[in-house]
Amino acid sequence: MLELEASRDLSKIWLHTDMDAFYAAVETLEDPSLKGKPLAVGSMSMIATASYEVNKLPYHGINTIF
Repeated sequence: MLELEASRDLSKIWLHTDMDAFYAAVETLEDPSLKGKPLAVGSMSMIATASYEVNKLPYHGINTIF
């Protein structure tokens, strides 16, 4: 384990940003009447994000719309 730890390359930095519900929050800011309602943002073929209110519904793991 120590050998593996010593061989790690720490010269690069990785940044992971969780943007879950970000675009839904932006839509809610632009239209306050959407606050507290289940909201999905996307195109005709894919959902980009959904509000946290959607988690209360029985739809989980839905990424595509047909």
